[in-house]
Amino acid sequence: MCRKFLLLLLLLAGLVRAEDVTPQTPYQPLAEMLETVIKWEMEQKGIDGLSIALVDDQQVVWSRGFGYADREEKKFASADTVYRVGSVSKLFTDLVVMQMVQQGKVSLDTPIERYIPKLRVGNSFGTAITIRQLMSHRAGIVREPPLGSYFDASSPSIASTALSLNSTELIYEPGTETKYSNAGITLLGYLVEQMERRSFDDVVRDAILEPYGMNSSGFVMSERLRRERARGKMWTLHGAQFDAPQFEFGIAPAGNLYSSVNDLAKFMSVLMNKGEHRKQRLLREDLLESMWEVQFAAKGQSNGFGLGFDLWDLEGRRVIGHDGAVYGFATSFNFMPDAKIGVIVAVNKDLANSTTIRISSEAMRGMLAIKAGKPLRKAEQMQALTLEQVNEFKGIYSGTDGRWIDLRQTGTNLYAFNQKGGFVSFLGRIGNQLIIEDGPELTLTGGVMKIGDRTLRKSSSPAPAVKTELLEYIGEYGPEHNILYIFEQQGELWALIEWFEFNPLKPAGLDRFKFPETGVMYRGEEILFSRGKDGKVSEAIAGGVVFKRRGASGVSWQSTGEISKILKKSLYADPPKEEGEFRKPELVEVKDLDPTLRLDVRYATTNNFLGTRIYETPRVFLQKPAAEALVRAHRSLKKQGYGLLLLDGYCPWYVTKTFWDATPPRYQEFLADPAKGSRHNRGAAIDVTLFDLVSGRAVEMPSEYDEMTARSYPDYIGGTSAQRRGRDILRKALEQEWFTVYPVEWWHFDFKDWKKYPILNQSF
Repeated sequence: MCRKFLLLLLLLAGLVRAEDVTPQTPYQPLAEMLETVIKWEMEQKGIDGLSIALVDDQQVVWSRGFGYADREEKKFASADTVYRVGSVSKLFTDLVVMQMVQQGKVSLDTPIERYIPKLRVGNSFGTAITIRQLMSHRAGIVREPPLGSYFDASSPSIASTALSLNSTELIYEPGTETKYSNAGITLLGYLVEQMERRSFDDVVRDAILEPYGMNSSGFVMSERLRRERARGKMWTLHGAQFDAPQFEFGIAPAGNLYSSVNDLAKFMSVLMNKGEHRKQRLLREDLLESMWEVQFAAKGQSNGFGLGFDLWDLEGRRVIGHDGAVYGFATSFNFMPDAKIGVIVAVNKDLANSTTIRISSEAMRGMLAIKAGKPLRKAEQMQALTLEQVNEFKGIYSGTDGRWIDLRQTGTNLYAFNQKGGFVSFLGRIGNQLIIEDGPELTLTGGVMKIGDRTLRKSSSPAPAVKTELLEYIGEYGPEHNILYIFEQQGELWALIEWFEFNPLKPAGLDRFKFPETGVMYRGEEILFSRGKDGKVSEAIAGGVVFKRRGASGVSWQSTGEISKILKKSLYADPPKEEGEFRKPELVEVKDLDPTLRLDVRYATTNNFLGTRIYETPRVFLQKPAAEALVRAHRSLKKQGYGLLLLDGYCPWYVTKTFWDATPPRYQEFLADPAKGSRHNRGAAIDVTLFDLVSGRAVEMPSEYDEMTARSYPDYIGGTSAQRRGRDILRKALEQEWFTVYPVEWWHFDFKDWKKYPILNQSF
């Protein structure tokens, strides 16, 4: 089929937007190869929408959108879709500052306090902070300001955000260490406002956006940007997903730019043309080139931060650019100034930078090959592990040197994090070779991991006991859109911050802990825990940012009288009608099959999430095959010193309807919709936990039974090693008998044949 005719059909179907640029000769083969990579990455990583632009000097040789800018609204992505591009924003801030340097308004090596007299950051080193240091992340300043931080939804002004740094102390002596800082770039934005006597947004618009035709870009949301904006998606390591928050940042100069790949391509062309476009000059050529030189570099160092730009090598050539990661979005903006080629990739999923970086790198390699007249290399596809491999490989692997790697399951995927902390990494395979994404190859055979010259063995023994004095800190802190998790791992306290960065915490005094020097985002900073009047830990303060401790569930239920009315009404309602053939029900009382099973049927008491007695008697029924499988799991667990404690089994449909109608909508993800029926209604689901055979007590898990919080997810990262170990032992025993854990409840397991049984409404 003619490509032009196919494009016309796609345009009419709404699958391609008119703003997209068809591949220019000779880039068509590369575009076809990248399309394959992009579609695979989107499917594997669950990405709704992606936009890409390839730039050859002054021409966009291909740009296109894939998938959805907004799946709910059925709005397709295009090259003009507007994304939040995160830290790509910093390039615009730094360029405006360099324009002021060119105009003689400021000097790179003059102390910043000379231009901002109100700035009084705590500095015990006696070395002044300069503009050069701020631009190259060498000022030693905290990552986030106390006010207007990445976490702060109150959206304060740039001035308020910048001056809140007066309550902070420098982490490192200025000029000595690279410490990436949103706060530092925000100070530069405030400098711009002070020197220009105008809003930062207006300055950038007049200096860069309007002169170079970036009409779909801005640091402040406008109606035009809102119409073209993509819907960002958040995800967590325990499996929850939700819409990205949309509040404007107080750290706007560091991360609040909205733009499209087409607009960023215009910006990139100006940079590749040494700052000139149609007789307009962005910046003097020598000043622009100085921004592409590594600052404070050791001899021979070519990678690192220049003045704003991130510098690295690919195929022996220098790459200039910046990546962006912001709530619900990830962006890569990279070009090779010597070869005059570049790529912009943006997606609407949180921390999907491994995808944007991989596609960007493949595209630049392909563009270099085309310019050199060489054939394109075949892109290798990294595939997810099979569920069997996930179950076989997950666990903690330790070496004789005491170092370890923890392979943790999230859904059907496996992720790795290690003793030093850092970002979690996806574990996949290329062919039969296991790969840690953005990391090394490894082998896993018979519980032995070989990675480089190291050998680690899977541990079967319990983790070291958590120190009693650490328990009071364990919990969740901060806002719903960005929770700080404090948990225990291998006997030590750990922090999971910004959803994906793990950090071991070292004691540094009373209620004070230090992030590791090897950390990525918060290296060298501290977490201080404060206490309320009752003496209990009530807040965690990281780098001056306050994270208030979160409660258990915070759910407010109706009174017992109201629930009784709902229950009575449900008794007279009719279950949904189903079509098809079903097995004849064969409910049995599970305890009759093995008297050593124990019961704790909360719905036969008032000790449940409704605070109301629902069942008349504490009994547990299941379809016979499911009951027999459960008994086998119970008996296999005895070898490990555990037994099964049954919490609920078959549940009449009217009870499911009562639960649903009595529960606020925001918590209904933990419940079955009565319009579809529950697996419990079919007698093929069990709520269950472990008890210790010696003590007789229930094994402590990361959450209470029927708790409606993230702690209930079977892959929840927090709590203690012992709690997570107990949860994993339960899961493994049930999965070996053909049960599957429910995605949001560690205690709920569905038998493999649950769909073959009808919805029942028989009370007991």
